[in-house]
Amino acid sequence: TDMSGAATQVIALGPEVVFLAMLGNTEVLMIQELRDRGYAGPIVGNLAIATSETFNQAGDTLVGTILPLAFFAGNSSQMVQDFSALYEAEYDTMPDIFAAQGWQVAWFMATALKNGGEGSREAVLQGIRDIDSMETVFGNLTWDDRGEATIEEWTFVQWSADGELVLWDGTAAGILPNVNKTATDAGGLASGTYTFGFTAITSGAVAFAGVPHLNGLELAEREINASGFLGAGVTVEFLVEDAGGDQPAAIAINDTYIANDDVLGIVCCALSSVAGAIQPNIVAAGIPWVDHAAISPTITDPDNAFRSFPLSQPSTTAIATAAIAALAPANAVVVVTADNDGLLSDRDANLGALEAGNVEVLAVVDTFADDT
Repeated sequence: TDMSGAATQVIALGPEVVFLAMLGNTEVLMIQELRDRGYAGPIVGNLAIATSETFNQAGDTLVGTILPLAFFAGNSSQMVQDFSALYEAEYDTMPDIFAAQGWQVAWFMATALKNGGEGSREAVLQGIRDIDSMETVFGNLTWDDRGEATIEEWTFVQWSADGELVLWDGTAAGILPNVNKTATDAGGLASGTYTFGFTAITSGAVAFAGVPHLNGLELAEREINASGFLGAGVTVEFLVEDAGGDQPAAIAINDTYIANDDVLGIVCCALSSVAGAIQPNIVAAGIPWVDHAAISPTITDPDNAFRSFPLSQPSTTAIATAAIAALAPANAVVVVTADNDGLLSDRDANLGALEAGNVEVLAVVDTFADDT
């Protein structure tokens, strides 16, 4: 079916929103034609476009299209989760609204048969009439005298860029950007890939923290790009180099980032000693620097330096105070690796709590380690 004529007519009218009362292939074709002709406004569809096959056909022209569903596999209800698990185990895919309709009608008929108590049409008919309400994968359904089912609440969803139906929060801002969203719509970002430099520590003594740091960052990178968070056609990339906790290596890596005009900011460090080593060159360059793990309290002194997590010293004070209250020690020893000022600050937080708790400090023992 050719939707080009109807789509051209819609575009000519200049609507702020387009609502579709269509089914199947024609609805998909209309959305494609509207997007292909540059329509950038919201499109409100229906359950007919709620299948993976629909997205396979329409691709990214569906992104940001909102629709209501009685069934959503992401629903947290136990009945939905149990059905979804069974369906996925059987068919190696998650159930959609149409699978749920098939599941529900089978249970509905079985319930009617059980209610009727015998194998006759008359008994089944009465068994159906006796169903006033039912807990289903659609939620609690109730039936009126005409035999129409009423649902308590609809789920509003939309297509995401990675071909998944995701929840729509019911706000204009919550609608994902469609393929025709402009740079202004995307918060001023033109289409393209934007780059940051990340100094990793996936080798060496602190790799136990550095590997999950990198895993979390790369997972977030994928989710940011897949969700369209930055706008249509806008992605982020983190350049990753491992310094292994070595200060000269970290300086060299970050100097490379500073010299690369495409790098918009630097993410570093896991170690306060490394942070201290790279700080002078980063400050001189004025490039944005975000510390993701190092605990030195002086990192954020420059006006181009920031921290993306809560500093640990208050937690050190909190746990030390709680331990003193619970254990009521007469004395204690504080052990410190004094090769960076973040750990020295932690030492001082422990000492402050011990002093406040009137606990004798027998000694502050320095490990003399120099690898943090």
